[in-house]
Amino acid sequence: MTTDRVAAIAAGAGLVAFLLVFFFGKRPQAAASGSRVTIVVDGGYTPDLVVARRGRPLTLVFDRRDSGPCTDEIVLPDFGIRRSLPSGARTEIGLVPRQAGEFPFSCGMNMLHGKIRVTE
Repeated sequence: MTTDRVAAIAAGAGLVAFLLVFFFGKRPQAAASGSRVTIVVDGGYTPDLVVARRGRPLTLVFDRRDSGPCTDEIVLPDFGIRRSLPSGARTEIGLVPRQAGEFPFSCGMNMLHGKIRVTE
C-alpha cells in the first residue's frame, strides 16, 4: 500500500466517523419546566425537553426564527395536534396532559425532535 492510499483511507474513515457522530450521536438536552414554556425553533428545538405536571394546563409557545421548510409545522401525535408555524412568529399551543410519561413532538418531516415529560 502506498502512502497516498493510506492517507485516503484514513481521511475517509475520519469523515465517516464524523458524519455518524454529527447525525446520529446523542445530543445534550436543554430542559424547561412550568405552565408556559417558550421553545425557540431555529434548526431544532431549544429547549428540546419540556417537563410538565399531569392534569395541569401547559402552554407551549413555539418561536420560529428560521424559514426552512422542515420547521414550518409542529406535530404532537399523542395529543392529536398538528399546527403550522409561521416563520418569524410565535404560535401558542395549549394542552392538558392527562397521564404521566414521555410524549414526543417533531417537525412535519419527522427530522427534528423534542419531548414532553409529564410527571405526577
